Amino acid sequence: MLLHRTISAVVLAMLIGGTPAYAEELTIELAPFVVSADVSEQQLRDAASHLQSEFLRQQPGFMSRQLLKKSEFEYADLIHWKDKASATLAGNKAMEHPAALAYFALMTQEQATSNVFTYYSQVASWQSANIKLTVKPSPKEK
Repeated sequence: MLLHRTISAVVLAMLIGGTPAYAEELTIELAPFVVSADVSEQQLRDAASHLQSEFLRQQPGFMSRQLLKKSEFEYADLIHWKDKASATLAGNKAMEHPAALAYFALMTQEQATSNVFTYYSQVASWQSANIKLTVKPSPKEK
C-alpha cells in the first residue's frame, strides 16, 4: 500500500508550538524525472514503494518523501532529510542499490544518467493552523 502518512518532525513541532533544534539543518531534496512512455503510473508507484521500504527507510537522516506528478510523464521525488550530509550519502549509496536502480530504470535514459539530485536548505516554513492531512489511494485500492 503506497500511503505516506509521515509528518516531518518540523511540521509536528510547529503544530505543537515548538521548533526542533535541527530545523536550520533540514535539507529538502528535489529530484525531478521523466518516466519512459511505456511505464504505467502503477508500475512507478510499485517501484517507488519498493525503493521506500528496501532503501530509503534504512538511510540515516531520512525523514519523509513525497512522489509528485507534474504531467503524464513528468514526476519528482521530494525528500526531507535531517541534513545535507545524510542526503548526499544516501544519494551516493542509491547509485548501487538494486531497489534504486530498478526505480531509475523506469526513467528516460537522459534523466537516469544525469545528476538529478538537487538539495535545498530550509529558510523558513509556514503551516496552516487548520492542517488536514489526506491520503490519496492508489488506483488499485479503489
